[in-house]
Amino acid sequence: MIAWMGEKGKDNADLGELLVNTGTGLSTFANHQFQIREIPLDTTGACQSEDKTCRVAYLKVKDIHNAEYSVNPDFEIEERNLLKADADVDSVDPEEAISICKELAKKGFGEGNNSQQSIMMNYKACLTKGLAPKLKETNDEIEFMSSIRHTVASNLENFTCADPDMDSSPDVRYYDWISDKDHVARAVHIKLDRPASRIRVVENFASEEECQAVEEEAADRLSQASTADGKGGHQISKARKALQASIHPAWDREEDGDLIAQLSRRVYDFVNHVLDLDISHEGQEPLMSIQYNGRGKSDGEPDRYTPHCDGECEGKPYKFGQRMATMVIYCTIPERGGHTNFRNSNVHIKPSAGSAIFFGYIDPETKIMDDGFTTHSGCPVYEGEKKIVTQWVRLGVTKEVNSDSFNTLGILHSEAGED
Repeated sequence: MIAWMGEKGKDNADLGELLVNTGTGLSTFANHQFQIREIPLDTTGACQSEDKTCRVAYLKVKDIHNAEYSVNPDFEIEERNLLKADADVDSVDPEEAISICKELAKKGFGEGNNSQQSIMMNYKACLTKGLAPKLKETNDEIEFMSSIRHTVASNLENFTCADPDMDSSPDVRYYDWISDKDHVARAVHIKLDRPASRIRVVENFASEEECQAVEEEAADRLSQASTADGKGGHQISKARKALQASIHPAWDREEDGDLIAQLSRRVYDFVNHVLDLDISHEGQEPLMSIQYNGRGKSDGEPDRYTPHCDGECEGKPYKFGQRMATMVIYCTIPERGGHTNFRNSNVHIKPSAGSAIFFGYIDPETKIMDDGFTTHSGCPVYEGEKKIVTQWVRLGVTKEVNSDSFNTLGILHSEAGED
């Protein structure tokens, strides 16, 4: 039998006596010192040394999270680091490391030699020791592969857009979608299907009459297209060379068969079909009629839109009221060029007149944004005209807090002091 003593031999009554081959847990700290003293057996009145004298040993706690101390037959203190003794979690697979740490935690509960809080702290320390190196290694590998993917994609962009005859990328799968409004079956080609990055091509999405109605509405209001200036406003940029005009659907004439309103309604129907977010037209941006003109293959600055994201695409949480999906409707197809290229996803679209591309850049379940897979470009238009109708779709906007309430940084004008 042995007894614990406090620092420098002072009695520690709280610990009491400890029978040989049993254990107890201590809440202690680094450099805490204990005296361990052998006490006589009740049956003989003597200790178990050769000369029957009672022995004394001293213990100094080291700076480790989970350790076990024992007294050997020679009454010497032996230290055992549970993590190192039971397994080297640095050198095993993450799943095995988790299993080992669980076993250590169970052992602590089973022996009753630690408080619940202490055991959980030890379990956390074990996981940190076992998983941190593997997680860092994995994260470094992911970052490296992501860097390679973006570099390769940037180089391939020049090749894919330079080939105006390149066909569309193959489908992941396809199916027919039937609109609740006109009950027409339209073929949907899935090109990319990730939780926060979805690309779909819909055949025969718009009729010639609908496209003509948009074009006529935009004819007198076309102006040079602009991009965000990084300060909350807009600027004319070489990155985007085209003409554009915003079109506000006449929702009050929708039931009367207004062509622009019914086309816009079809956009929201399809967005809700894919994302199931119950998006309304209230508060959304207007439709945008965009036109690119070809001036020959020798044109040094052809009409185009260089690689960009329509919303945030850095894998971060969604910001209230911002863009999270896009629908691009192709009304007029150029003779050469004008394809749409998603360079980070290896998706290339050669459009047909009346078709539409949908791409969503939000995970509707977690509200985490795309991580660059929907970065896209409008390839240069070399010959002919490219006329499209674009709808950028936002989540959370209303009639009162609408798309005009935000600047191009995604900040409410009222919060930015711009009102």
